[in-house]
Amino acid sequence: MQAVQACDYLFVDVGANSGDSLIKWFTQPNCYERCYERSLPGQPGCLPSNETCGRTGTCANANETCFCNKLAKQSRCGWEWPWWLPVGTRQKYCAEAFEPNPLLQKKLSHAAHTLTNHGRAPSIKIHNGTALSLTDGYASFGLDLNFTYGSSLILDKKTMDIHGKAGRGGAVGENKVTVRTLDAVRYIRSLPNKHIALKLDVEGSEFEILRDLLVSGALCERVDFLWIEWHTGGRINWKKLGLPISEGELTKVYSWMLGSVQNRRIVVMPDLSPHCRTFLGRWA
Repeated sequence: MQAVQACDYLFVDVGANSGDSLIKWFTQPNCYERCYERSLPGQPGCLPSNETCGRTGTCANANETCFCNKLAKQSRCGWEWPWWLPVGTRQKYCAEAFEPNPLLQKKLSHAAHTLTNHGRAPSIKIHNGTALSLTDGYASFGLDLNFTYGSSLILDKKTMDIHGKAGRGGAVGENKVTVRTLDAVRYIRSLPNKHIALKLDVEGSEFEILRDLLVSGALCERVDFLWIEWHTGGRINWKKLGLPISEGELTKVYSWMLGSVQNRRIVVMPDLSPHCRTFLGRWA
């Protein structure tokens, strides 16, 4: 792996798994890029206005849009990234990837080596056996031995069974290891990079991490782009608290939180910016 170098731009991949999100970040065009590639000579191409498909899903008509989730898979383009982050822009980012699961270390390291050795990424730093969390220290980490992407710090989280049924298997805490934990607020604040893109896929711990990042002000101060995979359950009693449970509702709630942080009373450190800089994207 290339030596880690200072970058103005940093992609922080929390819950990097086997490296699939790193590979997407550094190699996969987004749907808008494919849209512009298909535009006809003399036409302005598609304007990124919404997430709906045109009649054909192509740029044959300049009034149609190409960014559409239904066609994302067959178009082989990433719908996760906003139109202003084409793959050429993302390849200017350095990366730091967190993955606590020891079963995934070899695949993740291989993916990072491949990306840097082929010049797709300036540098990638892997934090093996490390989870971004609420405090610095050590914690038990439960392993999902059937589907490794279900492993979690939340030890009573149910796994999939061998038939792929979610929540039908045993608790991940039945197979656990000890991992290092890093305080997410302290870590994000300590980064020297000017621009940070953060992806969180932490199997149920995202709510507590995001709460601390938001209330501390670290999220709005430091993070430009945020992508989240939501996981209901874990340590939160959703029914008792009356919290939303669908991904769409969760996204709306968090979008409102980010968009409504206009006064800085909740921010611990001084921040002269008039509003939150974070843009909430979409992940999985």
